[in-house]
Amino acid sequence: MSELESYKCYLSQLPSTILKILGLEPPSFINEPVSEIIEHFKGIERIVINLIDNFGLFEITFLKPQFIITNSDALILLSTKNPYTLGFLHQIMFGGFEKEPNGFHLLREINNQGKKT
Repeated sequence: MSELESYKCYLSQLPSTILKILGLEPPSFINEPVSEIIEHFKGIERIVINLIDNFGLFEITFLKPQFIITNSDALILLSTKNPYTLGFLHQIMFGGFEKEPNGFHLLREINNQGKKT
């Protein structure tokens, strides 16, 4: 079995990275996407995100569950100042900010550009 590709990403870059992978243009007022991830994944139609905390990462590393490893293409290690679930999800949905900036919302942006969420 080959190793799972892993990438480092700041949490504030994840929304624009997701948009670019889906072939959508991110708004200019959110952080730039991670170019290494975008270059590796082109023409993606569907993204599935599994949120795993540090303890879950330990379990996956130790137990190596086939259902996760076999069906995953990449592991993105996210860096953030607010690791708590609510703050984490807030930053993903609102473009890396604690509060909704300029009306940006990731799922709404994906829908507005013709994709389904």
